[in-house]
Amino acid sequence: MGAALESVIDIKELSLTFTRDGEATQVLRKLNLSVAPGEFLAIVGPSGVGKSTLLRVIAGLARPSGGEVVINAKDNTRRPVALVFQDSRLLPWRKVIANVGFGLEGQAPRAERLAKAQQTLDLVGLGHLAQRWPHQLSGGQRQRVSLARALAVEPEILLMDEPFSALDALTRETLQDELIEVRRRTGKTVLFVTHDIDEAAYLADRVVVLSGAPGQIIAEHKIVAAHPRRRGAEAEAQIVRAVRVDLGADIVSDGAAI
Repeated sequence: MGAALESVIDIKELSLTFTRDGEATQVLRKLNLSVAPGEFLAIVGPSGVGKSTLLRVIAGLARPSGGEVVINAKDNTRRPVALVFQDSRLLPWRKVIANVGFGLEGQAPRAERLAKAQQTLDLVGLGHLAQRWPHQLSGGQRQRVSLARALAVEPEILLMDEPFSALDALTRETLQDELIEVRRRTGKTVLFVTHDIDEAAYLADRVVVLSGAPGQIIAEHKIVAAHPRRRGAEAEAQIVRAVRVDLGADIVSDGAAI
């Protein structure tokens, strides 16, 4: 039996510059980061610092200007990452089960795709809504379908770009707890971008703080408290306070989000 991988993602001296109308803007500069298999990593920082751009580079949707991202996948026969966006991006002309199975098309027979889609819907607690249309779902249900669609292709790494930010507070907390349970049952590595420091401290094993222009990693905080956690517990509160100090003037007036 081979040795366990020390890291599933290695980011080395990563930089990214956009050029528009002949003018270059550096968004990210010399990021170095390793992510362990099964780790839940939260990325926080002010708007425009490059958090979402970093996820796009990891997903292969944007090309870095310098440095590299190395994905140490166990299975090279399938795409190692899946991305969940802030909006669900469901196809309105497809029923829920067909949306979840979309990424499997061309990879498996129809019966197998439907079975996998149903299994994944069951995992996120929406198996009973398989035959509904997207417009018949609540915002929280649409995001859970989006998560199921990402999980259906069995990625090793789940990239989540502020997936709960548009939801009301109660729904958001419910989905946070459901994500913790999904991660417990699947063992997925998760990179989670959020503006909400409290959300990061509640969900993650480690919080990485981006700041500056161009964006750079200015701090990392390990969270040792195991799940299930109690919201507002002292271990989380310490992380929240530390991240606020890291970001200083970048924090908005409410003190909870950035």
